[in-house]
Amino acid sequence: MNSPQYPDDTSQLYDQPNRFDQQLMLWMRTGHSPLQSHLHRVNRAPDPFCTHCSTQAEGRRHFLLECPKYETQRQALIDPILTANNNTRVDPNAVDVLLDNDNIKAVVAFCRETGRFHRQRS
Repeated sequence: MNSPQYPDDTSQLYDQPNRFDQQLMLWMRTGHSPLQSHLHRVNRAPDPFCTHCSTQAEGRRHFLLECPKYETQRQALIDPILTANNNTRVDPNAVDVLLDNDNIKAVVAFCRETGRFHRQRS
């Protein structure tokens, strides 16, 4: 019996996101998430408005770049990415910059830090 072959750099085996992180990535990249705008679109919420602001629809852009409730986490995790990419929060492509492969882990960390999403038990 042959033993399994492992890559020389086994760190990639331990660098895989857990199931919840994968779910956060999927939610942020597709927009199909427990944010109010999507829930409203699928008739799971009475309106699309942010539960903290009540004046703007809570979509990805609002959650990642605009909602004042998450300003502290945003300054620590999101703003450095935008600055490094010569972007600001008002740039039309700011969300795309955040969701590319180089930055998605920081976005997942932001999602976790905000506490906005909760793990679903099966």
